[in-house]
Amino acid sequence: MMILKLVNDIRKYFTKNQSLTDIELFYRIMSIQGEIYRKVERRETLKFFIQKKAYFIKKHFGTGWKAIFESLIRLRLPVISAENEYRAIHHLQSLHINAPEIVGFGKKGWNPASIQSFIMTIGIEHTQTLHDLVQKWQKKPPEFRLKLWLIQKIATIMKLMHESGMNHRDCYLVHFRVDESVHTNLPDKKPNIYVLDLHRAQIRKKTPSRWKIKDLAGLYFSSKDGGLLTQKDLFRFMKTYRGKTLRDILNQETKFWKNVQKKGEKLYQKEKSKEKQEQYLKKKNGHYFMFYNKAFESSFNEIFKLFTARHNHFSNQPNLLKDGDTSTVTKYHIGDQYFVMKRYNIKGFWHGLKRAFQKSRAQKSWENAHRLLFHGFLTPKPIAMIEKRFWIFKRESYFLMEYIEGTNFSELLLTKQAEKVKQCITDLHKLRITHGDTKATNFIISNDNVYIIDLDAMKKHNAKKRLARAIKKDLTRFARNGVKPRFTF
Repeated sequence: MMILKLVNDIRKYFTKNQSLTDIELFYRIMSIQGEIYRKVERRETLKFFIQKKAYFIKKHFGTGWKAIFESLIRLRLPVISAENEYRAIHHLQSLHINAPEIVGFGKKGWNPASIQSFIMTIGIEHTQTLHDLVQKWQKKPPEFRLKLWLIQKIATIMKLMHESGMNHRDCYLVHFRVDESVHTNLPDKKPNIYVLDLHRAQIRKKTPSRWKIKDLAGLYFSSKDGGLLTQKDLFRFMKTYRGKTLRDILNQETKFWKNVQKKGEKLYQKEKSKEKQEQYLKKKNGHYFMFYNKAFESSFNEIFKLFTARHNHFSNQPNLLKDGDTSTVTKYHIGDQYFVMKRYNIKGFWHGLKRAFQKSRAQKSWENAHRLLFHGFLTPKPIAMIEKRFWIFKRESYFLMEYIEGTNFSELLLTKQAEKVKQCITDLHKLRITHGDTKATNFIISNDNVYIIDLDAMKKHNAKKRLARAIKKDLTRFARNGVKPRFTF
């Protein structure tokens, strides 16, 4: 199957007054070279010029059966060519929503896994992404009328798209472009906003609620780093998007908007987690698998040498802080810094067999430490996680963190500190997170701040009943500390 659609000027330019078949012209266009904007497996987007005028071409080189089956397993239609974006752009234009102007489209082949295709559009000059614009607001906040106009405009675009049966699937601020003169055009002339990157867009008779939530969550997530959207701004968006009063929205659609916020927060955490992963290195040394912070690489290597020299006698390490059945804790001094390494012990054969197939307690502590830091809680900075493995079976695990000089809460029961610990635990529970072992010694008071430690039992709960039981366990455990602080939960 062969489809080739070109505007006259583009066809004349590429034929160069030669008599070419559509197949020859198709391959000539697919061989265009230019500035690569994005390149992923089996797809690339590049910019080129014709008589000093900018154009973009997105080439598809065949999806492959693997990607097709992965989409089908997830009950999604696979994107096998540029035809999806071609239809989506025409759909937006029928709604009078700005999108790149198409000057060419081609598709060749019958086999879904190896169809080659392209879509060519005129470059949108003198524009910037909404993401870049919002980032600038951190240094220079916008005028209220500009922010209000943008919120209402984006909400209107999303309303028209979703009511017409279309959803974007990659609905982030980076995929909206606005005129560079946006600051000077208002109020006399309204700037243009363009919707881009539509190759995964879907068009139906009616947009399912879950895809609306995904699009709106993408917008919410990508606007968080700007730090300037207030609760009132979110309400303004909701009113324009739904075309209802705020009272009606909050009375009738609370669950819908809570799901938008929940998914948006999840996307935000996932993105931040990816950024964190770039700060860490993986390493293998014999049976030891390590994951550590790049910034502390030299210190970690020194600690690992000391650790391996005595790994069979960990409880005989210098500066031993704790030697118990479940864990052993020791302190290291490297240069002018102090670190703490906690070993999670195997108590016996059956305990070891049970732990061999589970996520290690060191990994749980590692993940929970990053979760706490993400939400703004204080905890010793995680430096490294080490697991001793034999093939797929896990044995002892180790968690390395910075050392915090302070006093545990059981030794310092002043009202001021008591209120801070109370607020800390309350804030955790509001996020549906429970500590799992809220004894007083797991809260360190340092420089009048509360640090949370011993994180391997910490969990985030989705089910309300489990959350309620876990909160009750937290509060009951705190009451059994053998201390009586001057507050109650």
